[in-house]
Amino acid sequence: MAQQQFTTYMELVGESTVSFDGVMSRIWKRFERFFLTVGYARAASELARQGYHVQAKKLMMELSEIRENTNTTS
Repeated sequence: MAQQQFTTYMELVGESTVSFDGVMSRIWKRFERFFLTVGYARAASELARQGYHVQAKKLMMELSEIRENTNTTS
């Protein structure tokens, strides 16, 4: 009777697979960035609706700066 050789999943696919923690971390960062953007946009919209156009513009400029910083680090 021939010996059956068992291999692990990592032996089959290799060590270069993406870890579950890394995937969840990226998903969490994307959710966080999305809701941050939504919050800033809603706040700026409300400020503009109330007539605070200068403050709304500052808020959106701050958001664009945050986006630039997160794009360079991600």
